[in-house]
Amino acid sequence: KNHRGGKLDKPKDGTINPRREAAMAAKALHGGDFIMSPTFSLLHDASISSRGWQGKRPPKPARARIRELYYQKPDAEALYPWLESFYPLPYIMPKVRERPTFIVDKNGLIFFYRSVRAMWLQDRIDEIEDAQRILVGDDLHDPDVRKEFTDGVRGSHMAIIFGHQRQSWMKPYLTAWGRDHQDRVNKFMALPIVQDIIQWVCHIVRMVWPGLAARFEEDAKWHWDNHRIKPMFGLFWNFCWNAAFHDQAGIHTGPHIDWKNQLGCCLLLTYILRKGVLFNHKIRTWLVLWEADMVAELPPWTLTGYPSSLFYHFNVDVHRLQVVWTSKNTERPTPENSHPVVAGDDTGRGSMVFFNQSTMRVGPVTGHDTLKLAASVGDPTTIDPHASLQEAFDR
Repeated sequence: KNHRGGKLDKPKDGTINPRREAAMAAKALHGGDFIMSPTFSLLHDASISSRGWQGKRPPKPARARIRELYYQKPDAEALYPWLESFYPLPYIMPKVRERPTFIVDKNGLIFFYRSVRAMWLQDRIDEIEDAQRILVGDDLHDPDVRKEFTDGVRGSHMAIIFGHQRQSWMKPYLTAWGRDHQDRVNKFMALPIVQDIIQWVCHIVRMVWPGLAARFEEDAKWHWDNHRIKPMFGLFWNFCWNAAFHDQAGIHTGPHIDWKNQLGCCLLLTYILRKGVLFNHKIRTWLVLWEADMVAELPPWTLTGYPSSLFYHFNVDVHRLQVVWTSKNTERPTPENSHPVVAGDDTGRGSMVFFNQSTMRVGPVTGHDTLKLAASVGDPTTIDPHASLQEAFDR
């Protein structure tokens, strides 16, 4: 039988089984919505660096122009002439069951995945709120912390990043924030909700992108053999918790590209932080992938995967576009069956992101911690990005 959602079978202690959730997600692979882009190619149209390790920022004039138009008018209205031609990906809520969504490029590579809503997470909203309290402490009310994030390229919210990275160092190390707040990190990582989310995310990656999961596991083995470190987040070395300051409605990011990440997927989990909050996901905070010409609805409690290093991406509200909220949630939206925006229906949205930086892959591929060391002994310092993407995103 197909998984129809609803309540999950839970052990007597009330927890969920992430492996079972992923097994049901695997069944959904055969019942999901597969959409092919007839024009976009991940191999040829995405932003890839010349050496093949990571993404590449779009040309500076293009980035500046997009950001200028994004902030020029409310709701990024100055970008509408472009966004109105993008492929809209609303989240359809049929009466029978919800289905995951897979976007495939013209070469058959899955470059975008959106899960069904994980209602087991909604049932544990109190635990998610506790997790944020442990992680951010009183920082959301600290003016000095607020000032630190005021001019963030992704937005002015608090973005907490921890885990292992290498960047320009010789050896991997824990991020500065993680080192400075080790006690918070330890308490956060010990929470059952955090461990359940990590397991669930990793099982989804193994289901959707098995080649990529195998690569992540091989890389982790190399780092264990050479540095005695393991990824803190299953398949991922890095984690970001996006928290809104007390006077902000929620997380809504501006145009950016995570170009220093690997040619792999990042996983974005969205949720509602406060009970009783009215967040209208049918019109609020959709995700734009610029190079793919698409804009997607991301309801709370869904997990979205895509290579964030290869796309210039950002959030937009779509109530002034042709893609708008329908009253029944069981049909594709049109202006005729839609409701207008309501003041305050943009509050409470939070997000967390799992990702891997490109420098953590150099060692496993070259056998040297840095490209400089590899070059010093005449070993290759580039990889074939097409082969890398094919391995990662093909099934």
